[in-house]
Amino acid sequence: MALTPSRVTEITKSIIKRAFFSYFLCREEVSTRHLILYRFFPEETIIRSAIGGIETSLGSFWEKIAKAIAIENGFEVLDPKVDLQEPKHIPISISHLLDEYKYQRETAHANVPMSNYVSALNVEIAKLPANNIPSEYKRLGKGTGADIFLRKGINEYAFELKTVQINAGSGPKFNETLMKWITFRALHQKHLGLSNSFHANLVIPYDPHISSNWWTEFGERAYPLDHQDLMLANEFWDFMSGLPNTLDSITKAFDDLVKEKFQDIYRGSLYSPGVNESIRIIEAGCNVLCETPELERPTGFGENLAWKCITCSGRFTKSTRWFGANRSCPSCSRELSP
Repeated sequence: MALTPSRVTEITKSIIKRAFFSYFLCREEVSTRHLILYRFFPEETIIRSAIGGIETSLGSFWEKIAKAIAIENGFEVLDPKVDLQEPKHIPISISHLLDEYKYQRETAHANVPMSNYVSALNVEIAKLPANNIPSEYKRLGKGTGADIFLRKGINEYAFELKTVQINAGSGPKFNETLMKWITFRALHQKHLGLSNSFHANLVIPYDPHISSNWWTEFGERAYPLDHQDLMLANEFWDFMSGLPNTLDSITKAFDDLVKEKFQDIYRGSLYSPGVNESIRIIEAGCNVLCETPELERPTGFGENLAWKCITCSGRFTKSTRWFGANRSCPSCSRELSP
């Protein structure tokens, strides 16, 4: 079945519901307080802590949406830790070529396209004798691997997703990362006897600017990356889905959830997290009812409570923490997750 805009919205809703549920379930009250600000703005500092926490937990949100959309558009999702690795020993000629083009690209106003390096790299690898092709590989170092690695047909695509506001001077680091991916994968493919076309990109998932645009505000910080190296907003999402204006379908999911007052499920937990709030979150998201009277409920998340499945009326005993994983009703096997 072909992917549709409504399906993209449905995928996004499902992922964000799960993300909120996972963060707020069994959330404990923050045990630290800002020495100054808590005295002046106690409620606001509590809110700031909660919002900051969920913002951090949503770090992999775009990655999850992208993978889910890509799968339904016929991409194969690969494991970058396994399929995008670094040779234990790089041939000297390849190492020199990498350094040379890295310097060329990072020279101010040089504007050397990545395709120039790819062409030179392919020529240099073709010259290597068989006994000089690396045969042993290792995982990329922490923080240098890809977030997403996809394959469709004879094409492979590696992506690193970044926050909208990149730091000054980040461009050379991003450039080095992409150039190394291209180099390592080309050598690995040569070793494996593959001839797939490999593409490496940095991704900015959306453009928050209204009166300006991302390239105007952050283009200098991203240099030497150009439009060939960096995909912005729908450039990425439309490629993932094969549909136009995919980001509109994604943001529609957010708007729909706001209209449904989805946020009200979690509002109480912003101020007063604990067992009772977790029970309320489970009841709202999992279609179950807690039958343990409020006065008899434990204070800890790991202690058992009595539950009733609304679908089959089956009863079971589990802790609030049990619902944190993907669970099913012990009686009717219905999935108990948002």
